[in-house]
Amino acid sequence: MSKALTTKEQNALALPADYVEVAGFDQLGPEDFSLPRMILVQSQHVHEGAEKHPGEWYRTDTNEHIENPRVLVIGIAKSRALFDSDTFSRDSEPLCRSDDGYKPRMEYIGTGVNGVTIPNNCASCPHGEWSGDTAPSCQLADNWAALSEEGEPVIFRMKGSGMKVSKQLKNVIRVARARKRPTYIELGSVREIGDQGNYFVPSFQIVREVPPPDVLEMAKELSGINLASRAAEVSDFDNTNGVTISSPEEPEFPGYSHSDADYQPEQPEIPF
Repeated sequence: MSKALTTKEQNALALPADYVEVAGFDQLGPEDFSLPRMILVQSQHVHEGAEKHPGEWYRTDTNEHIENPRVLVIGIAKSRALFDSDTFSRDSEPLCRSDDGYKPRMEYIGTGVNGVTIPNNCASCPHGEWSGDTAPSCQLADNWAALSEEGEPVIFRMKGSGMKVSKQLKNVIRVARARKRPTYIELGSVREIGDQGNYFVPSFQIVREVPPPDVLEMAKELSGINLASRAAEVSDFDNTNGVTISSPEEPEFPGYSHSDADYQPEQPEIPF
């Protein structure tokens, strides 16, 4: 009899003695996961404690406010949402929604919204167009899937004034992919003053340290699950303002087919 161990036997020997495999986990998809969000707190937010933590990041699952959370970025997906700005509240249902930023959901195509018939593609919809200095009523968003320092999946969304920062993050990821490095960042915020008063926009810095081993292991466990694709389903009460991981050190982004317009010319330092 051959003494060579099978791959299954080798994997079994490498597992901790108290580990128990959960049957069927490999068949789960993004829709099977509960995805908490990290939201940049604005002065008009009304959740408990918001008034004491403007400019910090709020986790919807733990109700924590974190000034500079560190996250390992593992995915991206675009989305669009159209709300009635006059009646908007955290419980409002969208007038139209797109799960990929390119095509409305089928149930909205052909419906009428404020005198406009929703077309079958977002690019030709008047609700997504700028009118002088007035932003579109339908907002395009970049939804980022990430792992917290504890290895827990979270979603953070950049849109409006934050899209410039999102483009900078895409620049960083483009270089990180070429160099086969993880995208480990620390989120922050910058106060800006506009026509509607003071508000905060997201910011980030690249973390030079290697992500914690447990976080890298979780990234490997989530290989092939595009958690960011669930983002269009996640509550969007802060209306103001595909992941394949081939190894723990090499995050890949199947949702990362972007045009040059998706990148920010001013690229931050990338200390890899």
